[in-house]
Amino acid sequence: MSRPAVFLAALMLLSIAAPGQDGSGAAKTLDLLRRIHDEVRSMIPPGDGGPAQQDFFIGGPDDDDTNKDVHVVVLLYRADEGGMMRIQVTRLARSKADRRVKSALDSRGWTCRIEGSRINIVSSDVPEQEIGRTAADLLKAIADKKRLIKG
Repeated sequence: MSRPAVFLAALMLLSIAAPGQDGSGAAKTLDLLRRIHDEVRSMIPPGDGGPAQQDFFIGGPDDDDTNKDVHVVVLLYRADEGGMMRIQVTRLARSKADRRVKSALDSRGWTCRIEGSRINIVSSDVPEQEIGRTAADLLKAIADKKRLIKG
């Protein structure tokens, strides 16, 4: 069994076996990822079908990205068998000498394959629960950015 297949099997078992869960944790995460893909795709002007990238910031008390300490890159691209989406999350730390200066603490992410209306996580170095939480926060950041662009 390939590593992505093992990961997906474990993901499904965790969502089904977790106490107090209704078994839909993985399905909810995949739904959030599908919505992220659709929202980011709608932000990209039609082009040649090459890779497209959007940057977002998560956290902070307001709409000012300089107050946020998590940077997220969403990369969309086409593959032979369908679309792919890479989400890269980088946590940032502020300098004690100058609060305006930030440096990367760590960077992790996951890659999804999109085939029609289906989406599957094919590789990840992020725990499933964290993917779900981050995806929910990212969807809010996307909505905020779209609102600011339109406003």
